[in-house]
Amino acid sequence: MRLLTFFTLTSMHCFAAVTALLQGQLGNQMFEIATAVALARDNGVEATFPGLLTRKDSDIPLIRTQFFFRLQTAPLKGKITDYKEPTHNYSPIPFRDNMMLIGYYQSEKYFKHHEEEIR
Repeated sequence: MRLLTFFTLTSMHCFAAVTALLQGQLGNQMFEIATAVALARDNGVEATFPGLLTRKDSDIPLIRTQFFFRLQTAPLKGKITDYKEPTHNYSPIPFRDNMMLIGYYQSEKYFKHHEEEIR
């Protein structure tokens, strides 16, 4: 019964999620994913990465099976709001429901407070 409740609640809240456009190689993608996961946790929504399933370019299919196999890959529903990293330095991210992070987010300040969960 408890499992059924979880799935019902999850599907009811599928319009609020965070994802990231995966760019660069593995190191860049780790920063992008860690930032998206931390932002999602901070705002009580899911982090999902449908690009891990749909993109066939670069090494993403291989990287997914070896490193990112535990990540959610459900597609985002509804309108997606893009958020582009304004600079290469840390800058707080204003949360929006159903957002896609675009940038490299190469500062641990984005996710350090969730370090144990993300490792």
